[in-house]
Parts: sequence; structure tokens; C-alpha cells
Amino acid sequence: MSAMRPISEFSTGMITRSVSPLFAASMASSNVGLGIAACGLFGGSVSGASMNPARSIVPLVLSGQAGLAWIYAAGPFGGAVIATAIAYALCGSPSAPEAQAARGK
Repeated sequence: MSAMRPISEFSTGMITRSVSPLFAASMASSNVGLGIAACGLFGGSVSGASMNPARSIVPLVLSGQAGLAWIYAAGPFGGAVIATAIAYALCGSPSAPEAQAARGK
């Protein structure tokens, strides 16, 4: 269960980073959507985990298993950190247009 959270977050981050400078907005959104769907399908069949931490944490808390909730908080953070490190290693720092887009300009 715990391994799927960082893997799905890593996959989502890498897909988003890799398609942003390469495709028009319509193609990038399709690729990101397909990547998220694949993570949800594979993650759900392996561990029953969802990609939405709130959807997983609330049932754990309500069923009295709040001790497992840390997985759904730490998994996305860990996966995002790993994805960011690998993206910088593979692609380098963002270009000026990418940095502007990240700031919403």
C-alpha cells in the first residue's frame, strides 16, 4: 500500500513535466489525463489506494485506523520530491518561458 503513493505521485509529476514544453495545450492535457488514469487503475488494483489523499485518509480516520493515515500524507510528498530531483537531473533548470508559466504569467 505505501509504495503506490510515491509511485503514482512520481509518475504524475514526471508526465506533467515531460509534456509541458513539448506539446500544445490540448495534447498535453490528454497525456496528463491518460497518465493519471493509468496510475489510478494500476494503483487501485495493486493496493486499493486512491490518488486523492483525502479520499483515503477520511475512511481510515472514521474506521479507527488513523495510524495509517501518514502513508497518504508522506507518499505524495516523497513522490513529488523524487520526481522533482529526477526532472532536474534529466532536463535541467526550467527555461525562462517555463519559469514564467509556473508563476502564472
